[in-house]
Amino acid sequence: IRVAIVGTGRISDLHAIEYLQNPRAKIVALCDLDTGLATSRATKWGLEDVAIEDDLDALLARQDVDMVEILLPHHLHLPAGLKAIAAGKIVSMQKPMCRSMTEANQLVTAVEAANRPFRVFENFIFHPPVSKAKQLIEDGAIGTSLSIRLKSNAGISKTAWKVPESSNAWRQNLSQSGGGPMLFDDGHHKFALAWYFMGNPEEVHAFIGSTQAADGNILDAQSIVSFRFPGNRIGNLEVVYSPELEIMTRHYPQDDWVEITGTKGGIWINCGPGRL
Repeated sequence: IRVAIVGTGRISDLHAIEYLQNPRAKIVALCDLDTGLATSRATKWGLEDVAIEDDLDALLARQDVDMVEILLPHHLHLPAGLKAIAAGKIVSMQKPMCRSMTEANQLVTAVEAANRPFRVFENFIFHPPVSKAKQLIEDGAIGTSLSIRLKSNAGISKTAWKVPESSNAWRQNLSQSGGGPMLFDDGHHKFALAWYFMGNPEEVHAFIGSTQAADGNILDAQSIVSFRFPGNRIGNLEVVYSPELEIMTRHYPQDDWVEITGTKGGIWINCGPGRL
């Protein structure tokens, strides 16, 4: 599969990994308004024969592109996605899918009419400890799952990667981001875990807080989301910012963990992005 990455910001480093090591895929083009940034990514990833584009329409017109990996700010997901679908490309869309249900429904309608592969990217459900827990539960290790508790804790870190201020800027603009960085954006991973282990909820309630981080950015914390699942089962997601908590990590300064309780036992999953 010949892949083009649209948006070469901070997160593109993680998305490129599998394409670079999978013999069935090849990155053939990079697209970013900042062609210097795209070129630096190409050099970092060891791509010697990759095309660099600064125009999405020009990229989508290329016949050597089978699939696009869209890694843009949230307000650009819908227009970029619709263009890619209309161009007949396979689409992998960075989470969250869109800023609203209205936008998401537009995208779903276009995908269904095009009959081409489309996915919203989600990696947490493929994390090895999560896969192991899933298998143990399916094998009956804890009986029937009754509840799930998810915790996402942000803090500070001397080892975290550097996030460009431009990335924080659009996330602080709700008209562009659609919601806060911890619950609306990163929270997608935790919602995916809740769905993966418990299925779709019947009812959801949320209290969403607001706090200023040490760098001046506003985080949607402290927050809690509660779920009611079919079969008298429950769950919750707690999102907390601890301004003095030092977290060892190679990525964002946060960690996550999960507890699932069943009729005859429980499972804890740690080994998240941090090392708490």
